[in-house]
Formats: sequence, structure tokens, C-alpha cells
Amino acid sequence: MKMPTPAAIQALVKTITAPSSNLPSSVKQGSKSDKIWTVMNGGEGETLHETFNRRFDAMFGEDCCDSNGRLEYVCRGKLGLGLVCLYLSKIDWAVNFLLDLVEIKLQRLVSELKYLHESDAGSNTQTRPACHTIPTAKLTDENNLEQPKLPSQRKPVQALKHPKFKHMIDVALCATEGVKISGQKLTWAAIKQSFQTHLKNLKAELNGSKVSGEISLTCNAWQVGNMDGYFAVTGHWIEETAPMQWELKSTLVGFTWLCNAHNAEHLGQALSKLVD
Repeated sequence: MKMPTPAAIQALVKTITAPSSNLPSSVKQGSKSDKIWTVMNGGEGETLHETFNRRFDAMFGEDCCDSNGRLEYVCRGKLGLGLVCLYLSKIDWAVNFLLDLVEIKLQRLVSELKYLHESDAGSNTQTRPACHTIPTAKLTDENNLEQPKLPSQRKPVQALKHPKFKHMIDVALCATEGVKISGQKLTWAAIKQSFQTHLKNLKAELNGSKVSGEISLTCNAWQVGNMDGYFAVTGHWIEETAPMQWELKSTLVGFTWLCNAHNAEHLGQALSKLVD
């Protein structure tokens, strides 16, 4: 894939600025209580790219879509997209930016603006696709499959070959009244509830009579392809499962997003936050 140039990114910014200035009245007017104002007036990252990455993920990321696949934080006016366009116009894209990732994030907003204008004009009568679509694989023969790529990661969709994925499809085919797939918000809420239950049960277990020794912690920090940083803490202890029988156990204690440099001070703060 050819890396976009700073000039190409600047041109993409212009395709955002023009439609942002005349959004239809059906789009909410921005205010200081909206997400865009909050994010744009929040803290900055250690680098220009980190600031851009964090802001766009918070305002227009993959998890910022509603149940219809629409970006839910888009709003018009000087306190809405006008604020975003002003910020983008001041960026020097030649200074340490991963422009291929920048392009992906900007294109997501371009697609949303295009939909809003087409919808207002009455030319879009079909349901809008989700924020990200996965290209259909081109099948040639069993030994020569051109694998689709995730636009945000440029990696093969290995999940399609996993036995559990095939099992899931087989189960879905047996449904007589269709399959209802939860939306992003409901799924996110279920994940948080599941992890909270895990932590509650873990606390009860560690304070129980079977764990009498100390608990050791291991930490790990890493960055994913879009430069987001994460920090995780794992707990390890010996549990007496039966008289004179011991078993080494481990579990995830917690994890958090790191929006700053991975130095000793920041990692220590993250550890304190997770184990407090």
C-alpha cells in the first residue's frame, strides 16, 4: 500500500471542511456540553500524532457509532465540527505522523459527512452501512484464497478460518426465527458487566481461606497498530485446593489505556490505579 503524502492528507482535510460548514439543520447544533467540545478542550498527548489519534478515536472512532452505524457525536457549528476543522487546518502533517492511519480516521468522517448530505437531499434511501466494512474475499480455489484485509489494521481476517467461527455459523443456521445481534452499546455494557463480576468474584476468592500467602503481580505494556497504548496487570498466587494440595493460579486483575509515555512514573500511576 502506498503511503499517503502530507499534501494528500491536506486535501482530505479540505473535503471535510467544506461539507462541515453547511451541514443540514437536522444535524444537532454543537454546544459546550457535547463530546466534540469536551475532547477538543481536553488534555493533549506527548506528540502531535498521539493527540490527533486520541481525539479522533474519542470523537469518531469505531466504537462511536450508534445502532444504525452512524457516528453519534457529529454536530454542526463553531462548537461542533467547526472546532475540529480549525484544529485540522493548523496541523503540519509532515511532522512525525503515521499518515496511513491518519487517512483511515479522516476517511471515516468523510463518509459520515457524505451520508448526512445525501440523506438530507433525499437521494439516500438505503440503510447506511456500518462505519467499517470488510471487503469480500475473492475466491479462486481452495489453495488460493485472497484474504480480505481489515481497513484499520491491514491484517488478514484469520477469524474466518477459526473452528469456533464455523461453529457459530452452524448454530446460526439452525435458528428458526433469525439471529439477533446486539448493538455496540449493548455489547460494550455486557463486557463491562462481565468484567465487574469477574473482579467481584476475584476479590472474594483472594480474601478467602484458601489463599493465605502473598499475591504476586506482573505487568505488561504494549502498543497496537494505531499507536494506542495499553497496560495490563496479572495476579499470581498459590491456592490450597485440598489439604496438602496446592495449585498455582493466575488471572487478569485489570487493564487500562495509556495515553502518555511509557516511563516509570506513568506506569507506576497506572499500576496504582488498577490495584487500588
